[in-house]
This record gives sequence, structure tokens and C-alpha cells, in this order.
Amino acid sequence: MRSSCRSSCMPLSTLYVQALAGTINAEDAIPRNMQPFADGHAHPGEMTQPYQDYGEAGIVLGCASRPEDWRNLEKVDDPRVVRFYGVHPWYADEWSGSVEEMLRSLLSRDPRAGIGEIGLDSHRGDEEKQIAVLRRQLGIASELGRAVSIHDLGCEKVLLDILKELRPSFPVVLHAFSRECYSRPFAELGCFMSINPRILSRSPERISRLMDSIPEGLLLLESDAPWTPKGFLGMRRFAEQLSEACGISAESLLKTSYDNARRIAEWTV
Repeated sequence: MRSSCRSSCMPLSTLYVQALAGTINAEDAIPRNMQPFADGHAHPGEMTQPYQDYGEAGIVLGCASRPEDWRNLEKVDDPRVVRFYGVHPWYADEWSGSVEEMLRSLLSRDPRAGIGEIGLDSHRGDEEKQIAVLRRQLGIASELGRAVSIHDLGCEKVLLDILKELRPSFPVVLHAFSRECYSRPFAELGCFMSINPRILSRSPERISRLMDSIPEGLLLLESDAPWTPKGFLGMRRFAEQLSEACGISAESLLKTSYDNARRIAEWTV
């Protein structure tokens, strides 16, 4: 039986944490009129001001993109946050043996932690260096069985070839995914595709094509906070705006993203 006191007297964030940990039934954690949501990619260690409904998030896949940011993320005292530590392609030159040791140490202290934000960016930095650092971090993920969160800008074919070679058995999240022509090959590798609010600058037709191209079991929604676009009003409003463009209900989009993020969170436990 649903406990009305639990639903009305405890913060949603606390209820979602307890449901994720299995200490209460998920139905007790979710008010009938409130679909929980997940943030598939954010940077909690760098957020000075949480976005409008951040406190209602049930799961946050939280990334730190360079060694100087890792400590801030580690200090985030929020069990909703699944931490991801990595070296972003913009900072590939910072990779070294000592950085790898630091990364491994952080991962050893946090069995839930993944590796991210890592990846490739054709607009900034040396491609060969980025590829080498990405391969090394993917190798660590494979060795330790950790999820990864990947930044990819203009390097989809190179990334796809790397992942086809690796055939990852761990969860792979493609942050800010936006190119539907690559949805199928990435889906064949089991990659999660995370949709960012910046996609709302596209026409409804283009948004609909992108959403239609992503299998339901691989869809995530994200904020990328604190780097949200102007006018971002939270994840629930983002889902409503997507719904207006693609015809899928906001509740369904939030549930799908939450369920998929939960699979990733439970994988990293």
C-alpha cells in the first residue's frame, strides 16, 4: 500500500534515493501525479546554482572533465549522483601516468563511479592525442567494468570505428547526441543516446526525426548543467518541449529516460 505520509512528508530526492537503493518500494517513492526524472549528463561539481527542478531529479549522471575538477565532484554529497571522472578531449594534453593513477584511485574509492566526460572533438585540439587518450580511458573502463560518458563533436565515424573494435560490454552514453544518421549503428553497439536542450533550436520536424531514430531502451534526456542554453526551465519543461515537437508524451519521455538511467546507475554499483 502506498504511504501517503512518505509521499507528502519527505523530499522527492530522498524518496528516489531510497527507491534506487531498494530500501522502499518504488511506488512509495513516486507520487501518483509526479513522474521521476533522470539527468543523463550534468556537472554537479561545477554547479553554483541548481536549475529549477534539479531537486526533484531521481538520478544524475554527473561528470567531471579534467583532473582539477575531479575533487569538486568527489565532494558532492548527494547519493542521487553517479559520478563520472574523465579527461575531456579539450584537455587531452593533461593526460599522463600520474593522472591515470589519480583516476584509478578515485574509481577504486567509488564502486559506482564511471569514466567521463571523455571523447573526441573535431573543433578543438589534436585528433591523434584525443584518440590515444580516449582509447586509454575506454581500456580502463573495459578492465574495471565501468560505464562511460562520451563527448563527440564531428568525429562520429572515428568514434564508431573505435567502439566497433572494442565491442564494449559496459554502458556507453553518447552525451548531446544529435545526428540521427548514426543512431542505428550506435544502437547496434548498445550505446545510450542522450538528448540535450540545445536540440530545441531545431525545427519540430528535425527533432521528431532524431527522436524517432533512437530506440526507447537507449534514450536519455540531459541538462549538461551548468552549461544549459538560455531559457532552460528544468528537465520537466524540457520534456514538455520535446513532446510538443515529437508527439511522445512528456511523462513517457521522462519515464523512459529515468528507467534507462537507472539501468546505468545499477550497473555501476
